Amino acid sequence: MANYGFKVSPPGFDIKTATNQQLAFTSIAFGIKILIQGTVSVTATTGSATGTVAHGLAYAPAFICFPKVAGLNALQINETNLVDGESDTMFTEAWSDTTNLNVAITNNGTMVFKYYILVEDSE
Repeated sequence: MANYGFKVSPPGFDIKTATNQQLAFTSIAFGIKILIQGTVSVTATTGSATGTVAHGLAYAPAFICFPKVAGLNALQINETNLVDGESDTMFTEAWSDTTNLNVAITNNGTMVFKYYILVEDSE
């Protein structure tokens, strides 16, 4: 691919040598820039638990994170199961800090999360 187009680099990065991830904007890579993607499993046996994914950045990055539905190619916000006619909802939460993406569940059970950690700062 030719090295042409529109590029913007943040302070501290040379526009001629910066990678696409180091650029604030490049016309070659439209849309959001994903730094890391994957899944993380969280199991709660005493009511709640938190799982972490290290991102290696010195800032809290923006992210997209969804619980996966077991056995389906689908994502959803909360998982609700009916047991003996009663609703058993597993609440989920996600946040980032300068070290990790954190995902938590409230209620006993296991939840697998699909995550995308973005290059962009969450602030």
